[in-house]
Amino acid sequence: MKHIGLAVSLIGLFFVSAYGAKDNIMNIRERKTNEIILSIYLADKAEQLECFFTFERLTAADYASPLNAWTVLGIADELNVADSKSLITKLRRDLKGCTVNQSKTNPRVIHVIETPLLKLKDYVMERKVDITYSGQLGSGRVRGAAGGEEGLIVELAKTVENIGYKKGGDLRTAFDDLVTHVEVKAKQQKVRDVLTNYVPLTNYSRFIWSAETRIVNGKSKTDVQYFGSKASK
Repeated sequence: MKHIGLAVSLIGLFFVSAYGAKDNIMNIRERKTNEIILSIYLADKAEQLECFFTFERLTAADYASPLNAWTVLGIADELNVADSKSLITKLRRDLKGCTVNQSKTNPRVIHVIETPLLKLKDYVMERKVDITYSGQLGSGRVRGAAGGEEGLIVELAKTVENIGYKKGGDLRTAFDDLVTHVEVKAKQQKVRDVLTNYVPLTNYSRFIWSAETRIVNGKSKTDVQYFGSKASK
């Protein structure tokens, strides 16, 4: 099943990102026998309830990231989770250390955010920006051009300095979306909403994007990757 494949790929993405914080991952409790891997659970529920997710995680040497621990973190399945509202209630209860919010613009979108990120004074996702952009969604080299890059993240980086995208490596090739075209006209919208609200969700991945934040020299830096349409996989 495609959503299981996506979940397995996402496990690999987060596991590699967290490799340097391996000791902290081991501080996350082991999965119980009556639980299923969290990413597989979310992928299954997203298909069942026709909802979408974005993920914001913190990677740090002194922090045990729940979203970087997909290989060990489990969640119990419950038959009474039959709509997005009940799913959000369950995730808010069971995902310790995470803030789970429903998008105000599109209630089908659920943002899963590691709570310490919201305490950072310079956290980019909480900043409001004005931006007009027309072009490819994911970040990368302009097709047919000898040089230069484009993408929504590239455009945002002209306004906010602590946002970027992963450059190089198989993970970026696997997950960044260089196919989808977007038209963005945002006025005083949070960066999180800019990244989400203009993505055409018809036939798009149930996991829209993932953001990883690291603290470098006392300042946060956030890299974002899009997962692309189902048709492109």
